Amino acid sequence: MANEIEKYNIIALGSIEKINGLTDGNIQEINGFEFTYVPPVSYKGILGFGTYAGGGSGDTGKTNLVSTSGVIAADTTAVGGGRRGLAACEFGTGEAIFAYGTIWNQGHGYGISNKVNTSGVVASDVSGIAVFRVNLAACGYGGDKGAFAYGNSPVNYDGWYDDLVNEKNLVSNSGVIGASVAGVGTDRDWTAATQYGGDKGIFGFGHIAGSPYYLGITNLLSNSGVIGSDVTAVGAIRNNISACSYGTGHTKGIFMPGQPDSSGGQVTNLVSDSGVIASDVSLVGTFRLNGGACEIGTDIAIDAFGAISGTAYVATSQLISNLGVVSADVSAVAGVLARNSSAGCTFGT
Repeated sequence: MANEIEKYNIIALGSIEKINGLTDGNIQEINGFEFTYVPPVSYKGILGFGTYAGGGSGDTGKTNLVSTSGVIAADTTAVGGGRRGLAACEFGTGEAIFAYGTIWNQGHGYGISNKVNTSGVVASDVSGIAVFRVNLAACGYGGDKGAFAYGNSPVNYDGWYDDLVNEKNLVSNSGVIGASVAGVGTDRDWTAATQYGGDKGIFGFGHIAGSPYYLGITNLLSNSGVIGSDVTAVGAIRNNISACSYGTGHTKGIFMPGQPDSSGGQVTNLVSDSGVIASDVSLVGTFRLNGGACEIGTDIAIDAFGAISGTAYVATSQLISNLGVVSADVSAVAGVLARNSSAGCTFGT
């Protein structure tokens, strides 16, 4: 195959006699890598948990697998305890984890997690996370680890915002959630996060207890799990949003619409492979809050579920192309429960 290469480091192959002491005819690999095409991983997705009615009895642990082309499968019977306001991220090689959340009017958040294996099977509840949180965000980093950060850490959760935090919990490559670490950036909840640049992450937007209530700030997550200081808002301030990566190898990201819908929240913002937020792009499709999103296939993504008003929940979805273009609404599949405040994540190898 080497004879099919015309240039190496901008030097015509015909002019190169040797590379690292080997003649061209004898080269089978360079720096240990053979000249063999390795296709990108084609990921699947999983969307799960959330609320489908206005009270605690309406919280669900059902999940839905998403194919590499973005087809949402019918509901999978709940294994984990039903809850809303949780987050999810990938870890290891093709695994994922859902964690935290709450059940309405139960008096507190939950320190529960559920792992997802490479086949998309959700494991039973695991308790023991030291600090309960709800309405937080999570994303992968470092190629095989994850991070949960921000949210509301209530002793008595009442749906309001008096216990906002900027704490983070890192997830090891075996899916162990570490102890809470005092974070960086503005305390907030109803925020979102996505990977970018292949091995880094970004947390963005959200809600604070006082004016202006809605946020547009972002915080970068390094490939070693360090969260950076607040970056001034570029996009329209909003909360109750979802986010996910797209592009081969989680190189880019997108933040979806959120509240306030009446003053500019009906927009999306792309994230470059260096973590720069682009200007607002007007919404395509029906305005939804609190959806779940994840990357699928080799370079596309999906955002699904959410609330269109009050307790009017939907199971529609929108695909996101490898250029970050959001599609029109895709109708719900039969057998899929409409719900709000769910989470989504990539899995598979």
